[in-house]
Amino acid sequence: MTIKKIGLSALVASAIVTNSFAGSSEANVTGIKYNTAYLTAMGKTNTELGEKIKSFDLNTSSDIHNKNVINFEIVNAQWGGKKDNYVINYNDSKGNNQIVNSSDIKNNIIKFVVTNDINKSTIIKLYYNETSSTDLNITLPYTTKGDVKIKTSARDNENDIDIAGANTKATIAKEMTLLPTAIVNCSDVTIDIDNKNRFKVNGKSDYNVSTSRAECDINISKIDSNSSYVDFNYSDINATAYMYPGDFIDGNFSDSNDSKIISFGKADASKGQTIYLLANSTTDFNLSKTNLSQKLYYELTGSNQLNDAQFKTKIVLTYQADKDENKTQTVFSKQDTMKWTLPVFTAKVLNMRSNAKNKVNTFIKLYNSSKEKAIVDVEVVTVNGKHYSKKDIATVPAGGAITVSASDINSQITEENLKNGYSATLSYEKIDRNLGDAVASQTEAQGSYPIRIKTNKTVDMSTDGYKGI
Repeated sequence: MTIKKIGLSALVASAIVTNSFAGSSEANVTGIKYNTAYLTAMGKTNTELGEKIKSFDLNTSSDIHNKNVINFEIVNAQWGGKKDNYVINYNDSKGNNQIVNSSDIKNNIIKFVVTNDINKSTIIKLYYNETSSTDLNITLPYTTKGDVKIKTSARDNENDIDIAGANTKATIAKEMTLLPTAIVNCSDVTIDIDNKNRFKVNGKSDYNVSTSRAECDINISKIDSNSSYVDFNYSDINATAYMYPGDFIDGNFSDSNDSKIISFGKADASKGQTIYLLANSTTDFNLSKTNLSQKLYYELTGSNQLNDAQFKTKIVLTYQADKDENKTQTVFSKQDTMKWTLPVFTAKVLNMRSNAKNKVNTFIKLYNSSKEKAIVDVEVVTVNGKHYSKKDIATVPAGGAITVSASDINSQITEENLKNGYSATLSYEKIDRNLGDAVASQTEAQGSYPIRIKTNKTVDMSTDGYKGI
């Protein structure tokens, strides 16, 4: 695949100014654009502006004298190549052709010291390598933003003055940002488990599952591109969807024909997750002619432990770019594209308090009706909105109960000195919501009294009039 570069027959139109001189050109190239998203993807590589920028014509409107300095400045781009290769070509006041090499290139300004006087209405041509057979060496850094312009100015250094009215500028390429957009919509699934079968995932036979299959719609928008842009070639693109399924270690994706697993990557041990790689079935497609629409399915399989999970999704487009390297754009990234919920037992208290000096403490008594021990995790939200979580803070024995206090939680959350009034959500690992229970009480110097606690049992004590211990 070849990079598309802009083609110019000459250079830009610019306003004529009075006094001294002003720039003019042979052609209007206002339709030339470059894509900032393309440049960003190039990394630290400079991109050539075009193949047909042969010269910049400066038409004088007053005399320019011997040893005056003419400056050509490129804005939002760079003059490339060697400074000695830039020349101006003109006929002096005596009719002699003069070819003057650049005296310096600094801060993207090419300086020329005029040899002999130049009469007004004389065309001064800026070339690279003396003739129009070589393009001007203009490149765009990957950080380029804004329209690309050439500005001219002049100075009489002997008298230490800028030549009035000498400033002029001409736009040679306009900035744009072309970035395809992607939308991923997946269905969320809630799985109600029972104690007997919670260690298996095998469709509806082992779970009371509303569905064991989730559906995802992926759409990537068509993009408006044409040959005059400095941009990717959108006629040959590979689109890939990366799905990160968290704790899910069993399951397969299939394509819109529901016929095969597309592919999946190896488990990422550092994150404890399997990475599924979805290569779209029409690997190379023309995004300048049509959008991409694909339906994908995720089906639960296998016999491993199933936990709550959020699928993270990233859609990446890959283009062949300069020097046959692949360049990528991320056009979609979301942390919770799809949620699978295994509703284990949870209990929440909104106002946790602890003060040993004043004999203040909040107590939550946890019950476990299952035949398996329940590992307890906690998530707290501080009074200033910070979230902290800790796993395995306690264990409720099978068919038994334990009590967890605010002071216990305070000793577990070491990241911050918890202030009174934080909320705490306790949850069981792997134990169904209807096999857990909880009550809460507040103890102060004057005594103890029950307080409100919210659980996710089918019958919620907080709404059923249960007052606790």
